[in-house]
Amino acid sequence: MSSTALVFQSTTFNVIDRAGRPWLRGRQIADALGYKRARDLNDLYTRNAEEFTDSMSAVVKLPSAGGLQSTRIFSLRGAHLLAMFANTSKAQAFRRWVLDILDREAAVPPVSTFKVLPEADGYELYQEATALLCKLGGAHGRGAAITMLAQFDARNLPAVARERLPEFVAACKKVLGATTSPAPTPALTPQQAEEITQRIDNLARLFHPHSQPFADVMGIARALRGLDPKLGARAPAFVPLLPDAAPTVETPLRQQVVQTLRAEYSHGDYKALARDLGIHESSAKKIVGRLKLGAACTR
Repeated sequence: MSSTALVFQSTTFNVIDRAGRPWLRGRQIADALGYKRARDLNDLYTRNAEEFTDSMSAVVKLPSAGGLQSTRIFSLRGAHLLAMFANTSKAQAFRRWVLDILDREAAVPPVSTFKVLPEADGYELYQEATALLCKLGGAHGRGAAITMLAQFDARNLPAVARERLPEFVAACKKVLGATTSPAPTPALTPQQAEEITQRIDNLARLFHPHSQPFADVMGIARALRGLDPKLGARAPAFVPLLPDAAPTVETPLRQQVVQTLRAEYSHGDYKALARDLGIHESSAKKIVGRLKLGAACTR
């Protein structure tokens, strides 16, 4: 997109070249028609927006003192239509001036300021642009893809002007390239994992199995293994740093303790178990339930 200059009376237009055709800024058209405020021309366009096609009016990003700014521009036919709706003293002269330029444009074939792409290159660019658009939507959401298309005055990819495809591809790559990837999680050595696991086990033994500190220690252990700290299930938000806990080995001593508990309390007297172990009745009730289930499975 380049710019040249056209002059109507005291107004000098900085022409926007789009595909070899001149487009005019709305603010400068307002000056040419004799409006004191650019907002008056915007109101005129808004009241008659249904009369304009995409080939007559568009919003593009243009450089300004504050950086790129969204600006409404009009083709010569769009400018002529604005002058038809305008009721100012300069409107008639402006219409004639625009028609003179249109006549000159019709007499000279348009020369595009963009490099014409071979058909094969154009097809490959379309494929690349489509793939990049999908990546953009996947990385930033559908809204990002729609915004990118809107910046190129297109509702869908095939509507992007063929000569602007390289610019479209470059813009997508720039946005995707700016996406910061999360830093890779450093892996723990086997020695580190063993040391952390051993110290967590030692820390857990300091607290009662049904106390809050014990639950906090177990929550840390679960989170380090990629599990939900409360539920103990796999959680996508947690990266496993420690290996899964080894299955509990049924040592002879543990077997003897479990058999004793089943013999004494599996009949359901959880209150006696709570009294003997000094734990809450609700916890004892759960233990008795597990003992009864285990006894049923061994029969």
